[in-house]
Amino acid sequence: LPEVQDPVVKLCCSWWELKAPGRENYVPQSLPYLLVRANTSGRAMDVKACYTMREGFTMLDFEDPCIEDIKRLLLQSAMHPAFLHKPEGRKFVACIFGMDISLVSDLTAVIKNQ
Repeated sequence: LPEVQDPVVKLCCSWWELKAPGRENYVPQSLPYLLVRANTSGRAMDVKACYTMREGFTMLDFEDPCIEDIKRLLLQSAMHPAFLHKPEGRKFVACIFGMDISLVSDLTAVIKNQ
């Protein structure tokens, strides 16, 4: 339900930006939703939210097999026009390279195919 999810994710983003205590407990659940929303809507505010939360992605365990969906969403972001045409989007794509070494070869392939 977007009418519930959007305000909750907005609260999580604010909590993260304020560096509030316990932020690491709430943010990882909101990251997939942010990626889906940005890749679906292409709105500047959604792309900016992903960039704002970029440090939160470093908390994820990229060795866990359950992270494959998030990896796929990150790769989709790297080739999505909304990310490529907006400054925050390009900065976010650059940050993806530093998230995990396993993403580098996939990202390189995605970018070469553009």
